[in-house]
Amino acid sequence: MATIIANQGITLDWSATATWKGAVVPVSGDTVVFEEGGVYVFTAGLNQSAVNLAALVALNCFLSIAGQLQIDVNNSGRGLMLALRGGDFRMSGATNVVSVERPTAQVSLEGGAHALIVAVNGGPVVVGSAATCEDIKVFRRGVVRAESHATDRIKVDIGSGGICETRRNVEAGNIGHGRLELIDGARITDGSTGGQVDLRDARAELRIRANQALTHRRINALAGVVDATRSTGIQTYTNDVETPDSMFLDESVGGRVVRSGTTRYGFAGSAITRAQGVE
Repeated sequence: MATIIANQGITLDWSATATWKGAVVPVSGDTVVFEEGGVYVFTAGLNQSAVNLAALVALNCFLSIAGQLQIDVNNSGRGLMLALRGGDFRMSGATNVVSVERPTAQVSLEGGAHALIVAVNGGPVVVGSAATCEDIKVFRRGVVRAESHATDRIKVDIGSGGICETRRNVEAGNIGHGRLELIDGARITDGSTGGQVDLRDARAELRIRANQALTHRRINALAGVVDATRSTGIQTYTNDVETPDSMFLDESVGGRVVRSGTTRYGFAGSAITRAQGVE
């Protein structure tokens, strides 16, 4: 199994021998390397669906793919670090880090176990239903979308206008200037960190869009907005909902803005209702 290094170019064809040093096109089992500081723009030969690479390494280079590169990366040791700065990249192998750094970059992770996904001013990064992910960091208007998964729980760190939309459960979250959206049954649940989402900025948003009743763990809203008005089922919070300087909009109060001023309200084991005097 060989290590194949790409030649730089702005109209590269993945299938052409001229694209690769040594004039050897990568095949299954090979490791493909895009060298540091290089510029690689692929415009043809992107259907490599029959190829299963051992690894793909693209660090600190410009890798742009005009279309969708169809290729598998069979990296069960999770040694792959992918920095994508343009194009549409689809893969089903495992990674240590996936970093998406420009608005034109899109990644679809269709399988594999991923340790860290970073979306900075780029995306969307789509975490497919067959993929798992430990940590997600979204900054500078980056976008990550996580599809539903039966057992995977994610940890999320959001700031600088980042957005994470998830259909899988969240066991820990830290929201600065940005938005975390729980969709279609996703909830805040127990995990190794105890199950808590913190809102720490006046521009922090936690949105809950559920068409069923759900029970969530702790929401620590030090600032920002928690909004469950788009839910058709009552959302229950089994630990304190702390809102010292934030707004809480909940389906069970008819979509009214709940203001708590400087007082912390805890409603263990129940939904927030007007009967509890919080408006």
